[in-house]
Amino acid sequence: MNKLDQMLRVYQASFEPGPSTDKNIENGSTVVDNRFFFFKKKGRFEKVDINSIIYIQAESNYTYTITEEGKYINTSNLSQMEELFSEFNFMRVHRSYLVNLDNLTSIDLANNKIFLGNHEVPFSRTMKDELTKRFNLIR
Repeated sequence: MNKLDQMLRVYQASFEPGPSTDKNIENGSTVVDNRFFFFKKKGRFEKVDINSIIYIQAESNYTYTITEEGKYINTSNLSQMEELFSEFNFMRVHRSYLVNLDNLTSIDLANNKIFLGNHEVPFSRTMKDELTKRFNLIR
């Protein structure tokens, strides 16, 4: 059993194979496509596009994946989620937050906040330098 199979309640897969340029992996009879994940919600697994994930928040023993469509709760810790999303444009900005940088709309350096559309996420003081290096901030 590989590390991805061990992730609790988060499964990566796709209904159909993508173009030959996609990173598809054969997993038994299921084609795994790195653009989608399945999250368990109310006893069903719902297909979620990577681009629709806004951020992931850790709280107590759970992580909450916030998407354009809603919220998914699972028992994976934030470090596991960070590893799972490492090949995508996600960045850990706080001990409790992992954000999809593709959805970033603004950065408030004075108040240590990132805005992802209508969502506001704090970032740690230690991440301020990393954020200013990663983006072309014109002051």
